[in-house]
Amino acid sequence: MSNMSDKKVELGFGRAMKRTISLSSESPNSPIGRWKLFSAIAHETAHEKDKWEYLCDLPTERGTRWRYDMKKKIFFSDEVQVKIEKKPFAHGAMRECFRMKKLSHFADTTDWNVPFANVVAKRYFKDDEDRKTYFDDVKLQMDAKYWAEEYNRAEPPKKIDIMQMMIVELSEREDKPLFHVESLIEGDYIKYNSNSGYVETCRNTPQAFSHFTFEASGHQCIVVDVQGVGDLYTDPQIHTYDGLEYGSGNLGTKGMALFFNTHRCNVICEALSTLSKRVYTCLYTCVFTCGVVN
Repeated sequence: MSNMSDKKVELGFGRAMKRTISLSSESPNSPIGRWKLFSAIAHETAHEKDKWEYLCDLPTERGTRWRYDMKKKIFFSDEVQVKIEKKPFAHGAMRECFRMKKLSHFADTTDWNVPFANVVAKRYFKDDEDRKTYFDDVKLQMDAKYWAEEYNRAEPPKKIDIMQMMIVELSEREDKPLFHVESLIEGDYIKYNSNSGYVETCRNTPQAFSHFTFEASGHQCIVVDVQGVGDLYTDPQIHTYDGLEYGSGNLGTKGMALFFNTHRCNVICEALSTLSKRVYTCLYTCVFTCGVVN
């Protein structure tokens, strides 16, 4: 959504679809104007062409969805229906990615031909990967999502979010495979920092977020390996002071030191320090440099 004026708003979903809607005499900032605007967004989304329409012809499979409750720190499950490609369309260092459509049992539609049903299912290359690894990965990402919410409460210049991740178990198959499942996001995917000290300096927000988690946790942990589209992140890593939990990517205090060895505090780090009345300190000396809020 962009170019908001008093009477007209240009909507753009995806890279090809853009149109301008009229709000009559209403300002988009008024209650009625906002209602009209949100109604237009919902209508636009519902009628957006589904690029994965061909998946609708695949057989429907029933499965079990596992989600993590951050407050109660437990997993809970329900039933879902999915359609998934047999061959992966992409892969990373450890997992391969499949196009999937998903409908939950409480969905008020049985129409598969809708964009919001499109998700990405990720599976480890190793068929014998420990099932516990899948659940540990979800817990890691949801714990990182908690820190993203804490970061947003500090009122930074730009809000962030971390993708909701769940597990889908295809329980009707003999081997009952597990998949990590996330909503489909489109755009330029960028890795902003790593779990071993790499830092992409084109953006301030991702680096300030990592720094914030270190301070807000009382130096007990830090969220790194920040990557994604814009400020919607996925697949992070958490280093902890005691080096426990969060898999082999948790490098403990060594990982924290590697981040601060290359991190240079930016204007957002300084702003968050003022807002929270906290004096930021690094394991290594952080040099404050002025720059554009990004």
